[in-house]
Amino acid sequence: MAEIKYMIDGVYIKDFGKLAEDVAVGCGAEIVAVERISNGAVVCLEKYFFRKEGYAALTIIVENESERSRATIIGSGGGEGFFNISYGTNSDFVNSAAEALYSCYEFGYKKE
Repeated sequence: MAEIKYMIDGVYIKDFGKLAEDVAVGCGAEIVAVERISNGAVVCLEKYFFRKEGYAALTIIVENESERSRATIIGSGGGEGFFNISYGTNSDFVNSAAEALYSCYEFGYKKE
């Protein structure tokens, strides 16, 4: 499982549907669900990887604080077999989503 956390200073995300669309387009994934939670949203995406011949899942948890948002990106489901070998699909998927998210909200982003 791969995970990246980002703090978005000076950005308060309001339109989670647009965020999901931008990240999905940026990393070539399909939107599975966008669910609003009390102070943010959970975005679920999936993508087919030919080298693994299967799907990997991506979960983005966005939490809004007073003047900024925090995004946690978690990749899963890319492994197969007894040793859960993913051939790098989880980390590739997480990194491509992080790059897409960064390009949408370029200013104030920093990795935690």
